[in-house]
Amino acid sequence: PPRTHRLVQVMLDDEPWIADVGFGGATLSAPIPLAHGAEITGPEGRFRIESQQSEFLLMKEEGDDWHALYRFDQARQYPADYLMANHFIAHWPDSHFRHHLLAALHPPGQKPLKLLNQYLTVDGDRQMLADDDAVYDCLQRDFGMRFDHPKHGVTREAFCAMMAQLRRDNP
Repeated sequence: PPRTHRLVQVMLDDEPWIADVGFGGATLSAPIPLAHGAEITGPEGRFRIESQQSEFLLMKEEGDDWHALYRFDQARQYPADYLMANHFIAHWPDSHFRHHLLAALHPPGQKPLKLLNQYLTVDGDRQMLADDDAVYDCLQRDFGMRFDHPKHGVTREAFCAMMAQLRRDNP
């Protein structure tokens, strides 16, 4: 399968499990056994592993149906694989990462947080933040992002300009 996502396989009691902390809002919040039919339930709902020969599907329950989130195999990946995938999803014109501000956080023992542009969702309750300044503050306060790094940081003014450009590019 195309390699645009990264998971980690770990061994627990001599059995393979996968951990995935980076798929966004609909993500696993705990490891799941790497076995056909394995299921877990977390803050984002029920997840299941299905296997087809040497490939696996991570499925998520949506109402009465199960939908595939992504497929993967156990082939080893190298840093160059991740560089290619990152470049592709960052530069492909149809990539949703180019059209939205996205953030998700599942703090242990707390309610999951999601941000989509100016919409903050906490444990399923969605609210619209007042403006770009409120989004900037939310990312720092609620998501723990630091924007004060001398090389990689972003000022409030630059952030608000980026958000305005995002809205212009995606009416």
